[in-house]
Amino acid sequence: MDILKKYLSSNLKKFYLIVIFCILLFCNSIHSQSILMDSVKNICSSISTINIPVRVKNFKKILGFQGSITWDTTVFKYNSIVYGSSIIVLNSGSINLDKVTLGLITYVWTDPNNVAETVLDSTLLFTLQFKLIKSISGSKNISFNSSPTSLGVAMIDSNGGYSISNKTNYQNGNIGFISSPSILRSHDTLSSVVNGTPSFYQWNLNGAPIIGANSSVYNAAKVVGGSYSLTVKYNNGCSVTSATVLPIKKPIFSVCFEPFTETPIAHLDWYNDDNINNCSYYLIERSTNGIEFYPIKKTFSTLNNESYHFTLKDTLIENVQKYYYRLLSFNIDGTFSVSNSESISFITRNKLKVIPNPAKDVITLQFTNSKQELAIITIKEISGNTILDQKARLVNGKNTITINISTLRPGNYFLTINNGETCSNQFIKL
Repeated sequence: MDILKKYLSSNLKKFYLIVIFCILLFCNSIHSQSILMDSVKNICSSISTINIPVRVKNFKKILGFQGSITWDTTVFKYNSIVYGSSIIVLNSGSINLDKVTLGLITYVWTDPNNVAETVLDSTLLFTLQFKLIKSISGSKNISFNSSPTSLGVAMIDSNGGYSISNKTNYQNGNIGFISSPSILRSHDTLSSVVNGTPSFYQWNLNGAPIIGANSSVYNAAKVVGGSYSLTVKYNNGCSVTSATVLPIKKPIFSVCFEPFTETPIAHLDWYNDDNINNCSYYLIERSTNGIEFYPIKKTFSTLNNESYHFTLKDTLIENVQKYYYRLLSFNIDGTFSVSNSESISFITRNKLKVIPNPAKDVITLQFTNSKQELAIITIKEISGNTILDQKARLVNGKNTITINISTLRPGNYFLTINNGETCSNQFIKL
């Protein structure tokens, strides 16, 4: 409150004003005034100066106001201030800039004419200008503060007396920063995660723009011979580019019985293009209890198979009711990852019938289930690509499910029904 004394004369009205400021917390307000800082979005490192306008709302019969403004000096550096209103006139005598290096400005204004000013909503008091020291992720505030100069607005109330508003609304200025976009990958599809709303997208292959690839999703990414990045631009001129990314497919590992064989054979199937840069070899492990696994086959990664589809057949013994398998992928740098565990049971062998087989337009699945439950029906190409993945409600007893395959390309397909145990078969599309 001592700051106000520098600006108030000894006349009676201003003396009352000082007293009222001192008892701010005990006074009733009659209006809800607002002092608002504008927020700024999509700030990037290429923008050197940030302007933060300070405006007012519902400023009626105002005799004075004061407060403090703070900011993070590791992100923003004070540059200058531009004064705005011709009615509520602030100047260098109203703003204390002694501590801007510490991220602090204080302001005090009293009506020199003692008439209590009223201004239109959105009237500009002043604009703070900052230099951006560094760009960060997320956002930062330029904030109103009650220290060292407490926040307050003095006015004339409806009875002609003096009052201090203890319900003044202060809106901080939120500065939102643009970070480089990140890329999500799923097989040959790349999708982006960005800040704000870019006005332009550009996918790049080996640093060069891909003609026509100007949306948030790119569906034609190929693994061999390239790495991808995304550049986004905003209406304020900001432009940022993601890190490069190789669209690596997540390993697909599945196990089913090899159909049309008298001897039970497990057909192990996985699809993974991570071997291009990372994978050195695969190790397939088997278990009869799902806990203790033992290696049965080591398969080296190869670049000769363009589809990066790997298969292995394992002859089984029928007196073991259930087998479990998992895939270990060993990378060149010595690290490795373990796939999910997959199981097959002799109870489900030859349980699933596909009629007719071969088929042209429609197939009918026939099998018996022990209870009502949900299951997942999956159709995969021999390459491992999933063609169909849908839910089905099973009944207790005989189940008959019809599936339209008219849109599938001619060839061999694997079909599985998974309700906790995998039931598999193979069919041919004509």
